[in-house]
Amino acid sequence: MPETYRAFIDREGHGFTEDGMFHFFGASDSISHDIEKWNDWSVWRHAFPAIKSEWMSFAQDVFGNQFFLRRDGKFDRVKMLALWTGTFTIAAGSFQEFIECIVVDPEVWMFAREKHRDLVQSGLGDREKEFDHLVHKIPLFLGGDLAASNFEWCDGAANMSIISQLRTAAL
Repeated sequence: MPETYRAFIDREGHGFTEDGMFHFFGASDSISHDIEKWNDWSVWRHAFPAIKSEWMSFAQDVFGNQFFLRRDGKFDRVKMLALWTGTFTIAAGSFQEFIECIVVDPEVWMFAREKHRDLVQSGLGDREKEFDHLVHKIPLFLGGDLAASNFEWCDGAANMSIISQLRTAAL
């Protein structure tokens, strides 16, 4: 685990941000909460061959997008895996920038934060289980839309498996 993340976990602990938008992995008995278990190849990573073994998912947003740091700490930048496209982008130039500019700053990630808030207020309610993702019932690439009626809560590990199967079948 990179030293920057270990120091953060030692100082702040792991779990969810106050608004429920982000989940940080740590040490736990649960696959959906333990950083090592979540990053096991057999849980979900096998479906995303572009993920190199030196990168570990340290956090996810409520929609299941994964945020990565290098295990060896060689580079401090944060990469994001967009689940529905299977593509990586640089989310932040450093872990500190990720915390300050994406997690803490309410202006950043505004569309996702507003969508999350609107969905919860529309009747979906809060997570049924702690590690659920907000997912499309009908994926966008299969004709689904962003309407509240097209979202539901789904177990995080199950969501990752379902998305990977749909992506593989659609490619």
